[in-house]
Amino acid sequence: MKLILFAFFMALTSLKASAQDGISLKLNNKLIGKISSSTATPVILEAQRSRYKNIRSILMEFWQTQSSGPYKRTIEITDKDERQIYSIEESSQNPGTYVISSPATIRILQKQKTIKVFVILNPINNKMGLPSRRNLFVEVHMH
Repeated sequence: MKLILFAFFMALTSLKASAQDGISLKLNNKLIGKISSSTATPVILEAQRSRYKNIRSILMEFWQTQSSGPYKRTIEITDKDERQIYSIEESSQNPGTYVISSPATIRILQKQKTIKVFVILNPINNKMGLPSRRNLFVEVHMH
């Protein structure tokens, strides 16, 4: 019995250790996919431009296994040269949810061949003296 309990405890521990961060993406309220990453390396996706022509809204839901602590998250979307296209701060009412509904921004995103999504962590209070962090999470190549 002790061996079974020990094995069960070890299985639970390994599940918790393999927990992942991720982003789910919805276009026009239709789930396109979920991207999970348990490593620090960015996920690279290939997408066909012809499948996504009539986009009215883009919804990204970001989840993180560990609390962001004294930081607030911002999602930054850039082109291949890392020039900022759009930046969205985390909402306090719906943490982890980011919506892009501006037709002008969506048109710009549709024209890009490469889109990079960064997760930026900025201190909640600048007086805390904590450094900001910027990590590439997803890189999308449109064909």
